[in-house]
Amino acid sequence: MKKFFAVIFAWLLLLLLFAGCDSSQTSTQKVTVDKEATTQLKQYLAENFGGDNPTSWYPLIKDINVISEENRKHAEVQTTIYRDEEGKKIGQSIANIIKANSPIKLDYVIVKDKDNWMLAKSNTP
Repeated sequence: MKKFFAVIFAWLLLLLLFAGCDSSQTSTQKVTVDKEATTQLKQYLAENFGGDNPTSWYPLIKDINVISEENRKHAEVQTTIYRDEEGKKIGQSIANIIKANSPIKLDYVIVKDKDNWMLAKSNTP
């Protein structure tokens, strides 16, 4: 009897596993870090918001990457910001400033907190 239930259970698992596998629905989208755009954005931000007299928010940035997905690009900004109400406000400001001032067209900007959790996303125009 136990063997019977084990076989039924195995068949159910296989059925569930293959039920949603339709090869026509597989995604061919390629998501990559755009190294050239990342370098351009980092350089622009350093020159315009960093330097000898940086803005209050620029030193909070640990890293930035521009992500390309088909014909769309967005920036992901890693920061040292805590995920509290004040941090969310600062993160939102950073996201909006970078999106508005970026030398490359970005669809949106995501700012992440010190633990790499999403803190804010830029407003769309």
